Amino acid sequence: MNALGSMGINLAERGQTARAEAAYREALALATRNKTIAPVAYEWIDYRLAGLLLDQRRFEEAEPLALRALAIRDSANGQADADTRQSMDQVIKLYQGWGKPEWAAKYQRSPAPP
Repeated sequence: MNALGSMGINLAERGQTARAEAAYREALALATRNKTIAPVAYEWIDYRLAGLLLDQRRFEEAEPLALRALAIRDSANGQADADTRQSMDQVIKLYQGWGKPEWAAKYQRSPAPP
């Protein structure tokens, strides 16, 4: 699973998005079939695949992955964690790009207190 996810990253960085998507999807399929792997171990693949789909404006496909990555990161780390904030930003970008700013607003961070 991790090898396929890493291969997806390398392929995406080289602009081979179709092959990267296939690697990410296969990694997720392996992870979800193996019930002993906790979701926190593969949420990074959700995040990466959601980003790839988001870049292609495939919002409906990206949404469940981005939301699942955010939920896993938030439950594991809390909202103050950098990975969780990164996932929140991805969800905001998704909804803004999709033309749903009211949905994005639910994920906007409050300004830090002075």
